[in-house]
Amino acid sequence: MTAAPNVALRLVVRGARRAHGGAGKRKPPGSKSAARNDGGNAAA
Repeated sequence: MTAAPNVALRLVVRGARRAHGGAGKRKPPGSKSAARNDGGNAAA
């Protein structure tokens, strides 16, 4: 069950990087979707 959150994190990071043009884990204030995804993955 440890692989699932890792994969999710990778997908989220990839999406964030593409959307923010290579911002990486740095999330701009006001990005509610990114914050929710990170919170869920971190908790899992």
